[in-house]
Amino acid sequence: MTPPSPPAVARARAVAPMPEDRRGATVLRARAVATPVLERAPLSLGRVVGATTGAAWIAFPDFVVAVTMGGSPLLPNGIALAHDAGATRALRTGAPAALAPGSVTAGTVRVEWDATDPPAWSPRTRGGWDGAPALGRYGRALLRACGVDDALGELERVAGPGARLVVAALAARDADVAAAAADALLGRGPGLTPAGDDALAAAAAVVACAGRVAGWSDGARAAWLAASCPRDAARRTTSLSATLLSLAARGLVAEPLARALDARAAVADAGARLLRLGHSTGRAYALAAGLAATSLAAPRTSSARPRRPPTKGA
Repeated sequence: MTPPSPPAVARARAVAPMPEDRRGATVLRARAVATPVLERAPLSLGRVVGATTGAAWIAFPDFVVAVTMGGSPLLPNGIALAHDAGATRALRTGAPAALAPGSVTAGTVRVEWDATDPPAWSPRTRGGWDGAPALGRYGRALLRACGVDDALGELERVAGPGARLVVAALAARDADVAAAAADALLGRGPGLTPAGDDALAAAAAVVACAGRVAGWSDGARAAWLAASCPRDAARRTTSLSATLLSLAARGLVAEPLARALDARAAVADAGARLLRLGHSTGRAYALAAGLAATSLAAPRTSSARPRRPPTKGA
């Protein structure tokens, strides 16, 4: 997932000076805070690890918080500001940070919200399909929205050859093959969230919200999700991407993907919005989610283990 492009930033209107408190700290207001962020307060030992005109990232042990500008898609680890583009520039890379009920402080910047009545946003997927046939129809409609004839081939082009292992793991409901897919895809690709991770996250989100509809036992679903999101993911990819993958395995995803994974949604519209997310993230999400849904809806295949593709650097 990438920050807004320079042209989008250039079109944003000028930002008014940020208010300060009596101690000279810059105070920003949050318009929405994802429930996983609220649930983790208090956190200490954080540090701002990056900041642009459109977003900033604060790394805590085992969790990264994304601070985004007004109008950006809501993220499952996010705090969305009630400010226009440019507000996140007040957060300085390297500044120490702490998360508390009602605020996150980073150096001389404090982002605030009402601790007793927070502007909470739930990133949980809704699902709601009434059976495997409906799930399969949804998956096919989402893939049509991607506008490609060979969805798996396109996902391999975007995310790498490990994409084929994800589909095989879904079709066979095989946690070992899911672990092989994670080995092949984690950290594969450039950017803050490599496309291989995005494909894993979308597939995991579909299993989390639709596994039962497809007839998976709770044990099989839990094992598959654990294998696709290994405990050492943060050592194998970016800390931000590892955070998003762990949330996706719980069915907690970015707003455009959450809207798409809703049986009540108009799939064509939700898919088109999802495809606009980031540089390659939305496309990887849409392709992987559509393939995951169609694979889950189909009869289970044999668990013959496909050969793993070459790992990165091999």
